[in-house]
Amino acid sequence: MELAAVNEPTANSCFDKKIKAYEAFLQQKEYTKAYLSLRAAEKDCGLGLVQKLELIKRKDAFKALLEKRGFLFNEATGRIAKTQGLIPPSATTITLEIKLLDPSQLISNYQILIEGIAPSKITKLPSKNEFTAEVEESKSYTIIVKEKNKEITRQTVYAKAYPNTKKQDITIRLPKMATTDLPDLEMVRIPAGSFMMGSKEGEGEADERPQHQVNIASFSMGKYEVTQRLWRAVMGSDPEELYFKGCDKCPVEGVSWDDIQIFLKKLNEMTGGKYR
Repeated sequence: MELAAVNEPTANSCFDKKIKAYEAFLQQKEYTKAYLSLRAAEKDCGLGLVQKLELIKRKDAFKALLEKRGFLFNEATGRIAKTQGLIPPSATTITLEIKLLDPSQLISNYQILIEGIAPSKITKLPSKNEFTAEVEESKSYTIIVKEKNKEITRQTVYAKAYPNTKKQDITIRLPKMATTDLPDLEMVRIPAGSFMMGSKEGEGEADERPQHQVNIASFSMGKYEVTQRLWRAVMGSDPEELYFKGCDKCPVEGVSWDDIQIFLKKLNEMTGGKYR
């Protein structure tokens, strides 16, 4: 089994236009319009992986800027408001209810740390990837997500303590797994080219004519066949009918066409790629 990946173009005029509008509104301190420009870029511009990553960075920077300038921002509704009516620091305990969204859906042993908060104040719930944490001030907190003591991501949130609200829901979307995190997933670039398909008149079978030129765009192909180790990293276990077990670098075998489709679907979900 070999992999091929479709390469995405990095240019996107729609995205560039929306980002320019966002920057202009930001300069004018029109924060709502700036955010709407980011949302429009996300919804209307058919983003590739490069643009998606850039948009995430810009959203994070936008949130940090608003927080620095004393604004509260609700990403779900797009509402932006000045921080007022907050309970004074230390007036109450705020419970942060933190949920991790894991696109790979394979790993559940995450840990979280919150800068300035004792680990004893953080509780992992029985449900998958959910935590609660108790804080006692209305201010910014940086939540660090780790897996096997390796930092996966971090997110800064503003804990808001209002008179009628002592709980705050926080969702942290974990990044898709980088291809470098998967074993034996090395791709080789195949340049674009063309060839003549079929047989000339008077040669071959009738269904091989007319001879015609076929053009193939550039693509990437797996340098190696899919190994048992890569299959296990994506699927979580070896195939049931694996004959040469215990050979991590051997090609995976004993898999059906349906098994391969499931493997490709999971691999693309984990990496954001377009493997086939």
